[in-house]
Amino acid sequence: MCRFVAYQGHKVLIADLLYRPRHSLVQQSHHSELLSQTFNADGFGVGFYVEGDDPTPCVVKSTEPAWSNRNLENLSRKIESPRLFAHIRAASPGFPVQETNCHPFHHGRFMFMHNGTIGEFSSIKRRLQNLLSDAAWATIEGSTDSEHAFALVLDEVGGEWAEPTTGELRAAVGSTIDKLVRLTREAGVSEMMACNFAVTDGRSMVVSRFVHGTTREPASLYYSAGRMYKCIGEDGDMVDPFGDQAGVVMVASEPLTRRISDWNPIPPNHTISIRPDCSFEVEPMEVA
Repeated sequence: MCRFVAYQGHKVLIADLLYRPRHSLVQQSHHSELLSQTFNADGFGVGFYVEGDDPTPCVVKSTEPAWSNRNLENLSRKIESPRLFAHIRAASPGFPVQETNCHPFHHGRFMFMHNGTIGEFSSIKRRLQNLLSDAAWATIEGSTDSEHAFALVLDEVGGEWAEPTTGELRAAVGSTIDKLVRLTREAGVSEMMACNFAVTDGRSMVVSRFVHGTTREPASLYYSAGRMYKCIGEDGDMVDPFGDQAGVVMVASEPLTRRISDWNPIPPNHTISIRPDCSFEVEPMEVA
């Protein structure tokens, strides 16, 4: 399984999420505490927004293991962002290790990343593509189930330059998963579908924790909120976690800070929706 982190709030140094904390995402890439598969070495990606008039994200990807890319490590010490996606990849069987298959995927103002797999994807790939508009189909550059799911999301929100509300963004994620479930049922797919999706338009974020076709729980997913996130030495800390007013919200496959009490698990088949002001809701999904 892959691992990811989504961050929204005050500007933060990228290194304070990816490298400096002892439980950082890069540390997880070679020493996961919540997975039997402890190495994620099939590439990485980081996407972030900067303040200004340009609504599109900057995205950096590589097929190298995250822990060995010196360029990203050096840049991360100098770049701050209020909204960030970062992903470390463990390629699913049948999906080659190539840059176009690394997350996060991005088009227009949107970014998307996925932890999980759509079982027997080849059985539904053609049917899924037939559901896409020409514009959404043209965005697909790689071969993954994840990027095809992103194309569905783009159609659901109204295209890569749409400006959905947080509720509309959540509805798009739910509708995408609903369509994927329907396609797998129609194809008689027996393997599980696991959809820890994260999508943002640079203002709001929606992250799902979803599984279908198995009694197992989906891959781990946690959220944390507080007045401020800071990193001192090797410790990441959430200041005033779950207080009256959130200035920052993070969603991650594994807790990033030194206190596990800073984090709550997202229940299976739920979403967390984060508004531009960092208010948020955790809600059950209604999937047929």
